[in-house]
Amino acid sequence: LTLTLPSLADNGFSVPLRLAVAGPFAPGPTVTALRLFSETNPVPDMAVFEFPVPVERVEVETRIRLAGTQQIVVTAEMSDGTVYAATKEVIVTLAGCMDGT
Repeated sequence: LTLTLPSLADNGFSVPLRLAVAGPFAPGPTVTALRLFSETNPVPDMAVFEFPVPVERVEVETRIRLAGTQQIVVTAEMSDGTVYAATKEVIVTLAGCMDGT
């Protein structure tokens, strides 16, 4: 499981992110879901990517919004119940999430 984020994000409104799980997975367990969590965002559950049918390769590229400097956590749930995790700290100079307070 690989989580790729910049170590320093000048703008928390748009931070590039890449998730990848090495494959192919046959004939062993396959990835059923990737879950992305934020340590300090107003909503800590950032995204869920589900794979109801086995896939040969898992790669997700997107942009996320971050409320400030924090750890980002991704988990990969496998079809046999195993869970893998990866973390990355991102220093954010301009916060991209506001909680309304």
